Amino acid sequence: MSAIVAPEWHLEGILDHQREPVANILSSAERCFQRYGYSETTTRLIAQEAGVSKSLL
Repeated sequence: MSAIVAPEWHLEGILDHQREPVANILSSAERCFQRYGYSETTTRLIAQEAGVSKSLL
């Protein structure tokens, strides 16, 4: 499976101190997609993997 990479333009409007949490969430989503597949991955699983609340997503 190929890696999911956020395009640079997607992160342009994000302040430097916000990039790390966003990158963490994207990496967590990628791991969940690899582990469970797209159809079985939920926002709850991604939030749990990222160590954040579901409402933060």
